[in-house]
Amino acid sequence: MKRTEPNVRAEREPLPVWGERWFQAWLVLLPFVVWASHAFIANQWQRTWNILHPDDVTTAPPDRLWWYAATVAVGFSAVYLAVARLFRPGEPQA
Repeated sequence: MKRTEPNVRAEREPLPVWGERWFQAWLVLLPFVVWASHAFIANQWQRTWNILHPDDVTTAPPDRLWWYAATVAVGFSAVYLAVARLFRPGEPQA
């Protein structure tokens, strides 16, 4: 009697998207990217403000800087999704 190997592709069910490693990594990285981009642009805004207005050092950064962080988050997500689609782990050829 000939022994046959089970068809691994047929037995494996696709994971929901939240079970995939790239999605879990994205969930961890996205808040850091948003925070870091907002902190960076707020710091640059504060430095520029201090150079242009040396007497007024108590001014808070405007709320529109969060739009920059949101734009960076969308750009990061688009690039991350494209890379995740391109670099899928390959399966060996039979």
